[in-house]
Amino acid sequence: MLNFVDSSWAAGDKYRVVALNVVGDTWDYGDPNLNEIAPGAYAFPVATLEAVSEVLDTAAPPPSPPAAPSNLTATQQGGLQVSLAWVDNATNETGFEIERSTDGVNFSLLASVGPDVMGYVDTAVSAGITYTYQVAAVNAGGKAYSNTASVTVMALPTPPAAPDALEAVREDVPLIHLQWADNSTDETGFVIERATDGITFAVIATVGPNVITYNDLAVLGGYTYTYRVAAVNGVGQSAYSNTASATVPPDATPPAAPSNLSASNVTRTSLTLNWQDNSNNETGFTIQRARNSTFTKNLVTFTVGPDVTFFNDNGLTKNTKYFYRVNAFNVNFTSPWSPTFNITTPR
Repeated sequence: MLNFVDSSWAAGDKYRVVALNVVGDTWDYGDPNLNEIAPGAYAFPVATLEAVSEVLDTAAPPPSPPAAPSNLTATQQGGLQVSLAWVDNATNETGFEIERSTDGVNFSLLASVGPDVMGYVDTAVSAGITYTYQVAAVNAGGKAYSNTASVTVMALPTPPAAPDALEAVREDVPLIHLQWADNSTDETGFVIERATDGITFAVIATVGPNVITYNDLAVLGGYTYTYRVAAVNGVGQSAYSNTASATVPPDATPPAAPSNLSASNVTRTSLTLNWQDNSNNETGFTIQRARNSTFTKNLVTFTVGPDVTFFNDNGLTKNTKYFYRVNAFNVNFTSPWSPTFNITTPR
């Protein structure tokens, strides 16, 4: 007669009563909780009225193997690395084993990850090699493999090769002709830089792919210009070419004088002086301001660069009359002064 069954026990318990008052010489016992405990050996001692039997050992059955993962994909991402992703179809896996092959036949373990993980990034790859992957869900009952997925790792793109053989030749017309050798096949264009001191370069132009010449028209007499060229593409910029220099002889023609002086943005303490640039060979402009028309009282002189047609004059005094004049200059010559312009600041 069976009057009590209890198959649960707490951690640290050695034994728990599962049956009492069993009549007969044999008794079959099936524990409904065995599927919920870890595999291992468990002891069942039996006590009779007269004595205690020997301890009998038994083992819980292993779990069923997990369901295989599916939809494994392998994609090259972010340079020299392969991103793996799969669908986890199991509910009882203890983890996943990721295997890799370089011949599609012989696989070796690459990494192990825990349960419920559905991705992995392989960073130990090299360009030009095809890698094949498979993933297995595992537990104590066995393992089940996914489909295989392959990817060929492509080399990282690189900047283009640097141009060389740069030459700079002054032409009779005021320009400098540049020519270089294009050593790349993947450039999207070229960057042309120029310096007037041979040290401080600035971009003056960009040209398209396969272009190997450029004419610099923005040159002035009396200056030496130094150039360098670099190829560019979507990855970056090449090293620079060699440098090449050319000197434009001093201009023998004085620049034309500016004209049409006027003022704008006039306040009691500031104004903007405007003029018309009538020359194409100036290297700058000189602006003079005074309190009389002969420019002898409170004379102040300012300088701006070529092609500039205005000057912001600050620090004026209210209700005061000022006289202005402007000239153009280059390396060898100075133009005549412009017509004088005068204005009285507001009260």
